[in-house]
Order: sequence, then C-alpha cells, then structure tokens
Amino acid sequence: MFNGTLLFRTSNLSLSVVRLVNENPLPESNQGPLAESFDSILKKKMVRREAISRAALGGIVIALSAAGVAAYLTAPSSAAGLKTITSTETVTQRVTQTITQKETQTSTHTITSSSVVLQTSRLDEFARNIMSGGPPKDGIPPIDNPKYVSPNEVEGFLSNIDIVFGLHYNGVVRAYPQIILVWHEIVNDVIAGEKASITYCPLTGSAVGFRGKSTFDGQDLTFGTTGKLVNSNLLMYDRQSDSNWPQILGAAISGQDKGSVLDAVPLEFTTWERWRAKHPDTEVLSNDTGHYRAYGTDPYGSYPGKTGYYFSQDTFFPVMASDSRLGSKKVVVGIRAGDSYLAAPKEEFGTTKLDNVVVGREPIVLLYDEELDVVRAYSRNVEGRTLEFLTVEGKIIDSQTSSEWTSFGLSTEGSMAGVQLNRMNHFDVMWFAWYAFFPQTELYGRGAI
Repeated sequence: MFNGTLLFRTSNLSLSVVRLVNENPLPESNQGPLAESFDSILKKKMVRREAISRAALGGIVIALSAAGVAAYLTAPSSAAGLKTITSTETVTQRVTQTITQKETQTSTHTITSSSVVLQTSRLDEFARNIMSGGPPKDGIPPIDNPKYVSPNEVEGFLSNIDIVFGLHYNGVVRAYPQIILVWHEIVNDVIAGEKASITYCPLTGSAVGFRGKSTFDGQDLTFGTTGKLVNSNLLMYDRQSDSNWPQILGAAISGQDKGSVLDAVPLEFTTWERWRAKHPDTEVLSNDTGHYRAYGTDPYGSYPGKTGYYFSQDTFFPVMASDSRLGSKKVVVGIRAGDSYLAAPKEEFGTTKLDNVVVGREPIVLLYDEELDVVRAYSRNVEGRTLEFLTVEGKIIDSQTSSEWTSFGLSTEGSMAGVQLNRMNHFDVMWFAWYAFFPQTELYGRGAI
C-alpha cells in the first residue's frame, strides 16, 4: 500500500541537500509533515562552511545556497587528490557480458560487449580519486525489500511527466520512480528469481541495472552506498566482499573483486506517461520502503520543471577529466564496445531516428523509439554478416535482406523474421560524467565514427 504521509511536492526548491537529509532520517515517531526542527540534528554534525536557510513548503526543508552546498559537499577527504596517469602497466581482463531479456512479441534482448578491457593502472587511478560525498556508509540507505503496486495506486503521487526507470527483463515489467530512487540510489531486487540491483546516481543522471552476481566466482551480490564518489558518481560496495564499484564503470576498482565487471540489465529512462502507455500492466515501486523520506520531492531540483542541479552547468565535485564540447549536464547515450566508447546526444538523435556507426571495431545501429523517447544501440553483426539499416516509408529495413525490424532490434518480417539483434551496453548519462570516466570516447556527430 502506498504510504501517503509524505506525499507533497516542491517547486523551485533549488539546491537542497539530499545527502545531509539522508544522513539524518526522520524519526519514526514523526508521522505528520516535516515538523521537527533540524537544529538539534545539525548540532550533532560537523557542517563545514555552509550557509543554512529554512524553507517552509509542506514542512521544514533544509536548503543551502549554491556556495554553501559546494563547500559542504566538496570538503576535503582523506582520499588522494587528482593525479595524472603515469603508469604504463597494462594487465587486461576480458569479461564477456551476455544478458538475456524477454521483450514484447516474445523477443529476446541480449546485451553484449565484445569484451570489457580493463587496465589495472586505470582501476588504481579511479581508486586514488575516491572522495567523500558527505554521508557515511549506507547513510543513503538502499531499498532491500522493495514492494510494488499497480499503476492505479500511484495516481496523485506520480504525474505524467515524472521520470521513471523502466525495466522489461525476463518477462518482468516494472517502473522505478526517480522521485523515490533519488533518496536511496540502489534497489536490491529479485527479478524472475534472479538477484539484480537497480541503481541511480542523481549527480550524474545515470540509471543502470546490474545482475547481482560476481563474474569472478558466481557469488550472489547485493549492494550498498559507500557515501563516497568517483568523478561525482555513486560509489557502491558489495556486501559480500566489500569491494568498491563506481556505478558508471560497472567494475570493481578495489577489494577482493577488483577487476570484475558486472553484467548489465537494460533500463529505459523515460516518463511515467510514456511507460504506462507502453506497459499498462506494469508494476511500480512503492514508497513503502521501510524508511521515512520526503517522497514526491527531489532535493536536487526537478526534471519536469527543468530546475536545480540537473539543468545548471555547475558540478559539486572535481573530476579526473573534462571537455567543453557539450554542456556539462547534457544527456548523452553512453555506449561501450570493448575498450571503445561513443556518446550520442539524446535530444538531437530524436530527429535522426536511425544511424549506422562503428565503435572501435563493433558495427552498431542506433535506433530511436518515439513511444518511450529513448535511444537503443544494437550490434549489426548477425549470423556472420554485418547489416546496414535504413528507414523506408517509416519502417526500419536492412539493405541486405529487406527484412523489417522494430526499434527493439527484433525482425518481424522477411527472411530475418524472429532474429533479435544483440543489445549493446549503454545508458543515459550526463556528458561531464561520461567523459570523466572515458576521455577517449568518441562524440557522435563530431567527426568520423
């Protein structure tokens, strides 16, 4: 059942600090609006150089000025400062990633990366650039026992333009509202009997699903938040080996599982209106999480309202590399193919619809799904040959066999009918964060690909 005690929204709430509030959750005895003064809480914490003001909006919310937020969140930690890669040591580990997902029309999606190539020197560099984000370990608490409700049960909580992270995997269809995950960042779930973790980092705008299984020894994994960051991105830890995993990298940079790469579970970054129209019987993550948070609000700003952190050019934390060809918060579709990378600006690709590209040595087709407003990437290698795709009278056709395809990479007519393209590892992410992890990335539309 949906918990209705904290379902109020904020508008134009600029640069609130979710990390401070998450570290100091509401007491269970407080069942009404956010009426408890935060003064007593703040006295217990060492808050550095921030300017604190109060905003009454359905209750008391902590708001900091932009300068105060930056000072609080970028306070020095024990982590070493940014360094330049100098080591020439190269030890490669190749992990083949194959994930099967049942889709509409009983199609099967497989996310593949020809190989994920990791240099130990690069992993060590990421580890040296770990820094504190403010909260302690699990100060931003993961959801470990998620509950789900029907679409009708979230009316009045989710609006049509709210962001959800849609999952259609092994016959399971779920929507994870961004206005819930912003307070937790990780949902440790079970999907069709298989452990999986749905993760979201508000600082980098990235939602990534992972199978909960070590590629080293096959051990089941569940994840928590370290309270630390790499390149402003969520640094997870697994509870089994205590290894550290940056979300965007999807690989352990330290600990027993160092070098292990997580298999990806595909998510769609879309709106509730679009997802519900496509999947009217979807399950929806409930805000009955076992935690008290201001669900229905977003302390970083507003995606629908285009306000706050998500639409400013400011970032709270230093990064290892930067590039000014795009705005720092520009949303790109980040695509990985072995040790090669491509960033495709999402908004602009909505007018392109389809393109054949090569990332490294992997021929890929980019397909735009107008119903969900998402871009998907698939390998063009099929049954020993490389296909070229084009649009003819609004239909996706391959030029080799003239078979017809959907934006899910499934052939529905022609000699290739029933064939499913292999889905590449990709997700939506802010440009500054993608570049910080992968400065060797190519940028779609900026030179030959």
